[in-house]
Amino acid sequence: AGSALACFGIGWLAARHSRFHFSISDWALTVAIGGAILIWPFVHKATPSAVIITAADIGAYYWTIEKGWRKPGEDAATSFFLNGVKYYVAIPAMDALTVASALYPIGVGTMNIIVVIVLLYRRWALRKPRATCSS
Repeated sequence: AGSALACFGIGWLAARHSRFHFSISDWALTVAIGGAILIWPFVHKATPSAVIITAADIGAYYWTIEKGWRKPGEDAATSFFLNGVKYYVAIPAMDALTVASALYPIGVGTMNIIVVIVLLYRRWALRKPRATCSS
């Protein structure tokens, strides 16, 4: 909980002192993720807890994917790939494989692979020679 509060504090300070424009959808997603994180400790059943925390984490990938689309050279695709594989490899190692135990690694692993696909596609698309019209 302390780590999460520190992250929110750093995020709040960064947002407050940055020159970036935050859209209404950015703020709405931030509030939704924050709300999910705040109610998560009070949900005492495994599957709903897993759904809430997985949805919050997957929602946070919006900004990573958006940045990767705009600036695909700034993120390391290899790091996201290895992180995604790490989650998939962990699934068979689980003692009890249930929806609650598998949902988070599947969700976050998939989001990491999606980031890799976005980064590689955009790098490829931006390097492609553009067709020119000559008169």
